[in-house]
This record gives sequence, structure tokens and C-alpha cells, in this order.
Amino acid sequence: MKPSKQFNSSQYSSLSTRQTDFQSFIINKDPKTISNSELKKLLDQHPKQLNKMRHKSSQQQISILIDFMSTLYRVPKSTLLSVAHNKFFTLLQFPFTDLLRRWCRSSDLTDNEIYMFRTIVKLIKRFLKATDANELLPSWLLDTTFLNTVADCLTYIATSKEFLYDKNNRLLKYFTRLIDSYVRYQEFFDDENHSNKDALVLLLDPILQCLTSSRYIDTFTNISQDKKSMTTNEKFFLLKCPSFVISYKGLRLEQTMNNLLSTMLPQYVTLLDKIVPAVQNWKRAMTRSVQYLLKTINHGADQFQINAKLVSKHLSLIDHVLKLVNEPIFYNNLEETLSNSETNFMNTAISFLVNMISEPAILAQVKESQVTPVFLRLTSCQYKPLVINAYNLIADTTREEDIKEMDKPGQLLENIIDSLKTTLQQPSKDTSHHEQLLETLKGNQFCAYIFHTNFHLEYDYIQCC
Repeated sequence: MKPSKQFNSSQYSSLSTRQTDFQSFIINKDPKTISNSELKKLLDQHPKQLNKMRHKSSQQQISILIDFMSTLYRVPKSTLLSVAHNKFFTLLQFPFTDLLRRWCRSSDLTDNEIYMFRTIVKLIKRFLKATDANELLPSWLLDTTFLNTVADCLTYIATSKEFLYDKNNRLLKYFTRLIDSYVRYQEFFDDENHSNKDALVLLLDPILQCLTSSRYIDTFTNISQDKKSMTTNEKFFLLKCPSFVISYKGLRLEQTMNNLLSTMLPQYVTLLDKIVPAVQNWKRAMTRSVQYLLKTINHGADQFQINAKLVSKHLSLIDHVLKLVNEPIFYNNLEETLSNSETNFMNTAISFLVNMISEPAILAQVKESQVTPVFLRLTSCQYKPLVINAYNLIADTTREEDIKEMDKPGQLLENIIDSLKTTLQQPSKDTSHHEQLLETLKGNQFCAYIFHTNFHLEYDYIQCC
């Protein structure tokens, strides 16, 4: 395969600023100041030019579209949304589909084509960032034919060595942004009864093919532990493909997790065997990669038992996570929000343990590890959801002999109740934290033991909860 010629930022600039018949219409007007009505008029007054595209070659189509795109991309987001249903956006499907197909067939793309590829993806992302209304997205993004093309690209990436070459990095970067747009789309549908939760199911198996491929393992194995940033290849395999699975909440979720974890858990353990001993040297790239690995394993574990059941066959994975939550590089850098990688990682790891201890073998493993002091340390953290989960773990995994050795076990129970009060007083659509704390107080060995030893503390309040 011949390498493509160098494509630099100056070429982007020349493409976006060159005068054309279309742009001369507004050459004296800054696109950032175009009003909604002006943009609508701009698009509506050129139907003949748009319709001519159907009779042009792909290269001629792209030249026409670049005239439009170079202007559209620079208008304000609110103005762009005002023309979201304009027929112009339907005309993007065919040239973009052609570009994707040719890219995956290892065909070289011209500079104009690369620019077109990039700009279409950026426009899609602008739509998503500007509104929560998914109905404003171009409908062809969910079209079966287009999704099958994207699926073919994913399969090719998972199986072809061609994508190891540097020449594909730029296009893989733009394709990764397209997958990220689909992740954002799925994240809108938190309601498990939403009719669109399986709109992207055609991409699920190809994504799983990427996550179970040798490319995923090789990428994870070769990532530098002391590196802060990630390459395009690393972002695709270690962040975006896992994010797609994590954002999926459709009808195939349980089956998907069963298939993925049955295949990959042994390899996850092997990966952690290699990298956990050097955790003190981890930088942001490795921390994020392991975090997304844990998030993937944990996805759906609050709904289905299959995750914990499969993990219970690989208890060394639990040992690795317990070691990680006891690492100073994480617990010494916790913040009030999920604003840094350490807090994000710790929150993911503790949430993972909360779901995993539903399996008796894992609960016994955690109890035997005697990590109550580790969880107690986290209760001083300022990020409340993490504190609540730490209390849950303490209540569920603390042994009776450990309770007897505590100086003030009642004080801990009081803190749990105070956290419950604070959580209940905060208005929120998400009641999961409330439910977690109530579960901590009901029928729990820790609480039962303290009450049995005649510790009297707001019993009426607990009853009313």
C-alpha cells in the first residue's frame, strides 16, 4: 500500500477559506454572525446546486459539499440546530458512506476527502453537544445501510493489520470520534424502557469483536505505564470501544456481558498480573485504561448476577482491585468531584466491589482479606457517592471480630445514618444512593451486631426509612 501524501493544517485552512460561487454569497459576512433565517435562506436558495450532486462523480460531490461544510461548520451551534432538518444533511450520507467503504478497503483518500471525512464527524459532534434532543440528528446516522458500513469498518479494524500503519492514524482518529458520537447517543437513553435503546445494536457485535481481538490485548500490553497521553489506537481500543459497551442498555445486555466476560476475564487477569505490581508508576493513560476495564466488567452487574458469577471464577481479579484501592497514589489524591483520574478510578473500583460482593465467593474473599481499614480510610473522602459505597462495603464485609476491636463502632453507624439523612435531603432523580444506604442499614451483620450489643441510636428514624 502506498503511503498517502502529507496533509497539514495549512491545507485545511486553504480548503475552508477559498472563494467559491457558493461562499461568494456571504463572502462579506462572518459565519459566526449568521442568523437562523439567513442560514436557512442560504441553504434554501441553492437547491439546484445541491440537486446536481446526484449526477456528479464522488469527487465533484465532495467539492460542492466542502463549499457548504466550510461555512456551516463555523456558524453558531444554535444557528446550526435551527436548520437541523434541512435536506442538505441528508445529502451527506452517500459521500460519507463511500468514504468509509473506501477507507476500509485500504484505498488512499485525497486531501479533500480527508477534510470531508473530518468535517462531517465534527458537525455530528456539534449537534450532539448543542442539544439533548436526539431527534435533531440526521436520521441516516441510524439507517441500517449506514450502520452496516460502520460495522464493516469496525470488523476490519479488529482483524486487519493495515491499521497498524501510521498513515491510518488520522482517519482512525476521526472514525473514533464518530463512535464517540454513537456513545453519546446511547447515553441519552438511561430509561431502560426507552424504545431507542437498541437503535445501534448492529454495532454491538463488531465492537465486541474489537474488544476480544488480539489488537485489544496488544494495545493494552504495549501501553507505557508512565505516559500521560494516549495514542489514537489506544483511545479507540481502550476507551471508546469499552465506552460503547458501557453505554449500551438494550435487550441484549445480559447476553453481551456473558459473552464478553466468558472470553476475556482470563486475559484481563493476565493483564493485571503484569501491570498492578508497578502501580506506583502509573500515569493518567494507564489509570484510565484500567478504569475502563473495570467499568466494562461491572456494566450491568447491578441488574444481572452473571458478571459477579463469572468474576467469582477468577478471584485473583478481586485481589488486584483490593490492592489498587489501597494504593497511596489513588487515596491521597481524592477530590470532591470526579475532576481527576484518581477520584474517577477509585469511584469505579469501589462501585465494582459493591456489585461483586453479591456473589458469596467474592464476599468471602473480601472478608478474608481484612480490608476494613482500607474502606474506613475512604469515608473521609469528600466525594459523597464514593463515601456511601465505602460504608456499604464496611457494613457488608466487616467481620464480627473486627467490629469488637473497633474503639467506637457506634460512631461509624451514626456516620452512616448521617450520610443517609444528607442524601435524602438532597433533591435528585437518581435514588440509587438512597437505596444503597437503606440496604446498608437493613438486615446487615454490622448493624445487627451493634444493635444486639444494646447500642441505641435513632432506631425510630431507621424504622421510618
